[in-house]
Amino acid sequence: MTFIRYWFPVIVWMAVIFFLSGRSSVQVAQEPVINFLFFKTLHVIEYSILFALFVRMLQNSYKFSKRSYLYLTAFLLKVAYAASDEI
Repeated sequence: MTFIRYWFPVIVWMAVIFFLSGRSSVQVAQEPVINFLFFKTLHVIEYSILFALFVRMLQNSYKFSKRSYLYLTAFLLKVAYAASDEI
């Protein structure tokens, strides 16, 4: 039950990020600056959600001696996934 409740949302969100990043280029405006800002903002939002899901998953699956270790681990997992998504 722990897997479905805490791990499954992380896996699903990672799949959503993978799917969205694999799409061909989409334009939301004629101005390149607006496109750039729009998609960078979306990137920040999607990886912030991933970070929150990692924190939730780790908090309920493992015991950390310090809260900062929890956040550091979630941050490193998020960065590792972001780096692998760019390859």
